Amino acid sequence: MINNKNYKILIDAFRSHTKLSIIMILTQKGKMTVTQMSKFLGTTRSNLYQAVSELTSLDIIEIAEIKSRKKLYREILPDQ
Repeated sequence: MINNKNYKILIDAFRSHTKLSIIMILTQKGKMTVTQMSKFLGTTRSNLYQAVSELTSLDIIEIAEIKSRKKLYREILPDQ
């Protein structure tokens, strides 16, 4: 169940175009590296790394797997 604190975290994440784009692309495409996200979203990796780090620390996305030093991320938002 999502409580008020979780709603605030989600709303704050959705205020950022970059963070919202990351959440949407991971929801649509599944696991992706930052490089893959940057190509799909048309932005630089450095622009995404900070947002990915913040979303990971907020438990909105997570590292799904690590392959050859590449981290694949996925969204972990609740289904409801």
